[in-house]
Amino acid sequence: MKRERHVTTETLQLEALAARPVLQRVPAYLRLSGPGWLQGAMTLGGGSAITSLTIGAVYGYELLWVQPLSMLIGCVMLFALSHQTLSTGVRPFTAMREHVHPGLAWAWAVAALASSIIWGFSHYPLSAGMLEEIIAVSAGFSLKESAGVGRELYLFALAVLVWMLCAYTAWHYGRGGRAVRVFETAIKLLSGMIILAFAWVVVSASANGQIDWSAVLAGYVPRSLPDDAAGVTTIMAALGTAVGINMTFVYGYTLLDRGWGRAHRELSRWDIVLGLVIPYLLVTSLISIAAAGAFYGSDLGLQGKLAPDQAGAL
Repeated sequence: MKRERHVTTETLQLEALAARPVLQRVPAYLRLSGPGWLQGAMTLGGGSAITSLTIGAVYGYELLWVQPLSMLIGCVMLFALSHQTLSTGVRPFTAMREHVHPGLAWAWAVAALASSIIWGFSHYPLSAGMLEEIIAVSAGFSLKESAGVGRELYLFALAVLVWMLCAYTAWHYGRGGRAVRVFETAIKLLSGMIILAFAWVVVSASANGQIDWSAVLAGYVPRSLPDDAAGVTTIMAALGTAVGINMTFVYGYTLLDRGWGRAHRELSRWDIVLGLVIPYLLVTSLISIAAAGAFYGSDLGLQGKLAPDQAGAL
């Protein structure tokens, strides 16, 4: 009952917002958005980071156009999915099974599950490593020097802790309420902090004369394609890490679990732009520009072996 009242109030707010000019709607849409930020958090992971570093460090500014193009392709797909889901209220898998083909629906579901395992599970050890660093800096506790079973169990426990937090959030996401609002606000703040962090790196590099801004602008215009296998693989990785097939499967369910309907269709488009497109383009571009300024043309020989300590040199 409480959730129904919340959805009704939100619907009335959206109807009132629709009569306002676009610029006056944006702050309210930013406050009401949420599922798009969850998609942004899903895509801004290790795959996007490594691809962005490789694009800048190995190819300089030449391939800056790849990730905006990949996001354009992906967000068009999400626009279509959100419009169809919110217009009909039918769950994506059911719509695909009944109106396209059952075999394609099951292939979509299995591919989404497989990609979630491949991309998602690799982030738990990554998160454990980051937590280890945070605990070492904030509390002074570290097991880095004691290599062996003890440290492995410590990292495993941290990974399980992250998994439990993610599982709890996902399980209760559809209930709404204060906890979900806090979670979505935290994602927005963390996304903003990531953007500011890499923006500071680029500004600092530019102040030291490491950034060629004319080359940066030219890099957003497609002029050539790599003719080597590694270059083609990098482009395919960028296309694959922008909007994954698991994101296309999950997004519709996220919208329905939030109680969104036909009245939320315009909000869903702004939600994708504000929560996914803009953060992704800013973060990936800033990483690639910073990597190009720091590594491109150096004698480090980074292609195919961009190591964490080299990335840390940024």
